[in-house]
Amino acid sequence: MKKFLAIILAMALMICFTACESKVEEPAEESEQTETELTQEPEESPMLGVWTVADNQAVELPQDVKETFDKAIEAYTESTLVPIAYCGRQVVSGTNYAVMCKSTTEEGAAPALKVAAVYADLEGNASLISVEDFNFTDFVNGEDAAPADQGEMVGAWEVPENYTSLEMPGEVQDAFDSALEGFTGNELKPMALLGSQAVAGNNYAILCHSELTTEEPVVSLQVVTVYADIDGSDSISSIRTIDIGQFVTY
Repeated sequence: MKKFLAIILAMALMICFTACESKVEEPAEESEQTETELTQEPEESPMLGVWTVADNQAVELPQDVKETFDKAIEAYTESTLVPIAYCGRQVVSGTNYAVMCKSTTEEGAAPALKVAAVYADLEGNASLISVEDFNFTDFVNGEDAAPADQGEMVGAWEVPENYTSLEMPGEVQDAFDSALEGFTGNELKPMALLGSQAVAGNNYAILCHSELTTEEPVVSLQVVTVYADIDGSDSISSIRTIDIGQFVTY
């Protein structure tokens, strides 16, 4: 009798152990599936990374930027794009470049400024990301940067008609250098003339590479407005910072 009870008890324990083992294994399978889903590689995005400001004062775009730009705009027909300054790059799976351009839609039309963003993949292919308007007058001191007492003598801002290189025109470079005499705390390097305004003298809006001379230098792109009066006195009217990423549409 005792042997019979022992056999029944042993069988009951085996059934209970099997059932419990089955219940424990089921969540383990679910947990393994969840872990697999969580560790799957995300899809590669070509639009990650931070824009790094370019420090470029050459008369031509850097070779890698020029090659990518030329390839990327081959099929672009909305306007003619002439690069005037290399603004920055964004490292992704490849590289994005932002280039400030003079844009004309037809012969005789007034030129405008645009930021063209182009992408170079790791295999040497190039594509156009976006072409966005850049209104540099949003970065000068108010509606005009001339002294308030000039009244009707203030003219309209104009984008230079002819860009033969990225070099600054001599008179603009002279006015810029004169205006910055004794200016400290912000190392400004002119990159391109964005526009001019005829007043009692001239206003110049100049794209600059800026480096604040603080303990940890802060680098950015800035539009510096210089006023050159008719008496040969030059001064800074305004300095405004540009976030180039705001002019790139993905």
